[in-house]
Amino acid sequence: MPSSIKDKNNDAEPEYRELQRRLRDRLVKERGVRVDIDDVLREERSVWRVLFDNSRDGIVVINTKGEVVDANPAFARMLGYPLQEIYGLSVWDWDAEFDRQHILGLLAEVEGEGTYFETRHRRKDGSVFDVELSNSSVIFTGEKLVFSIGRDVSERKENERLMRQLVSTDALTGLLNRRELSDRLSQELERLRRSPGHLSLILFDIDFFKKINDRFGHAAGDQALIRVSRSAHNLIRSTDSLARWGGEEFLLLLPDTDLTAALAVAEKIRSAIERSAADSDTAVTASFGVTQALPGDKSTSFIRRADQAMYEAKRAGRNCVRSVAADSKC
Repeated sequence: MPSSIKDKNNDAEPEYRELQRRLRDRLVKERGVRVDIDDVLREERSVWRVLFDNSRDGIVVINTKGEVVDANPAFARMLGYPLQEIYGLSVWDWDAEFDRQHILGLLAEVEGEGTYFETRHRRKDGSVFDVELSNSSVIFTGEKLVFSIGRDVSERKENERLMRQLVSTDALTGLLNRRELSDRLSQELERLRRSPGHLSLILFDIDFFKKINDRFGHAAGDQALIRVSRSAHNLIRSTDSLARWGGEEFLLLLPDTDLTAALAVAEKIRSAIERSAADSDTAVTASFGVTQALPGDKSTSFIRRADQAMYEAKRAGRNCVRSVAADSKC
């Protein structure tokens, strides 16, 4: 522990006297001489203090009231405070994840063997960052103290986010990719089996996309894909999942949405895509197939009905919305 803690009532503490006895016995046994045990303890404390003050990780010692007992310079720098200001803070002044009562509960639960978890801290300037904490507790002068070592993991968390994005999104459009939407579709169908409700699917395809590529080039085709993606994404909810399904095809998963509502969404997207041509030299339209999940549906049967509906829209002249009724079998 820091010297500011260990200097408190050492001579009167049973723990201190026991430490003296054990150290003296060890030194006599190992060296065959008697030494001034207080000199050994002072040296031990000074070495610990150097390590504490020069650690690259932020270290803070907290009591069970959430008050700071001691902190090192790295902890102060991590939070953007002068070191002396840290001593006037409580944990909830810098923790951005948990409220006061929850923090007090966590402090009470920390035992000697320690706990490890991630949270978010708030700097003095209000900015928030991710941190991993390693916590352990000791009883000192009859009081439980929590020794917490914190490390800023914002860069690691951002790298993890970027990796998840790379494996789950389409590089050109920024939408979900086929693999990610397939996983979400399976999850939603499983949720529907456990708790019956509504789930709809919209499959749409850019009309005459090959002609756009052949006439205007692949760069124009890419821009058409991006424009369609944005038009659709601007009209969906945060709970919906939109993916580039493959080539010029897109798939939209709509939880808690029946067929009537899904048809209305499809028509809004169709109209937005058609209007987007006003800002481009390349006219773009899309054909839409809509269906609602049936009891016992699997991903393959669900998508097959949406695909059937989309090709009915193609046969009807394109740039329109068609659906497969809930009782239709494919």
